[in-house]
Amino acid sequence: MKFSNWKYFDGIYEEKEGKYVFIPDLKTGYFVTRFRFYRKHSILSQSSGMPLTIFGDFEESNGILKINYKISYRLLFLILAWLTPWVVVPIISAIKGNFIGLAVGLGGIAFTILFLYFIYIFQNGKMLLISDEISRLLKIRK
Repeated sequence: MKFSNWKYFDGIYEEKEGKYVFIPDLKTGYFVTRFRFYRKHSILSQSSGMPLTIFGDFEESNGILKINYKISYRLLFLILAWLTPWVVVPIISAIKGNFIGLAVGLGGIAFTILFLYFIYIFQNGKMLLISDEISRLLKIRK
């Protein structure tokens, strides 16, 4: 694929899935995902870097568009804050011989793993949509 629309972009562009900054001279740019629904209906909507935000950059070299994705460090802190009690409870319960507490803790860990799997699927879907938007914006139009 040839990406020749660099000369037509300069500044910030908003599309359905993200906001993009193009730097035509360097054939590079940056992006951040958008979550309109989340920002309208969440208590934490004032947070500029909510946990599920995906950041990244893209560049073209030798006719190949490379897109780098970065997940928010807030997502990692949120996962650690959530998972820590679910790991500590089974350890303390096992030491005290409380098997109900151990079962609850292991159930919490299983729930967390399932939840992380859904986040992984969501993030991959967002990354595919972002890739499509960037490619569509930069492709040669005939």
